[in-house]
Amino acid sequence: RTVTHYFPTGSVPMIPTSLSVGILSLRPTYASGSGLCALSLGVELNDDGSIDENSIEVMISKIRVVYRLSYDDVDDMLQEGIGYKEEWELGKMLQAAILRRKYRMDNGSVEGLIPYPIPYNNVQ
Repeated sequence: RTVTHYFPTGSVPMIPTSLSVGILSLRPTYASGSGLCALSLGVELNDDGSIDENSIEVMISKIRVVYRLSYDDVDDMLQEGIGYKEEWELGKMLQAAILRRKYRMDNGSVEGLIPYPIPYNNVQ
């Protein structure tokens, strides 16, 4: 299994850096009007935070990078309430991350290996 791991302090790419910061990058400079080719994964979470195995979808997709956010940008948007109103998707992703974290921790995850885990915030 290969994936790019994203951390607040950087990332470990699944493909060579020369490609991941170039032609296969999500940077807007490499996007055409029709978008960037991607492989997308979708899942639904059960009430306990486990993944509904019948919901797993892997699909070829096209994405368009409209703007980029840093971890600090997202933290600010959540603290200021923007992440629950104008950019409501951020609040929903935080809710899902908190639910999934609880499930993983309850099932033996060793999250302590990550220097900056998902932030603990209250969803309003």
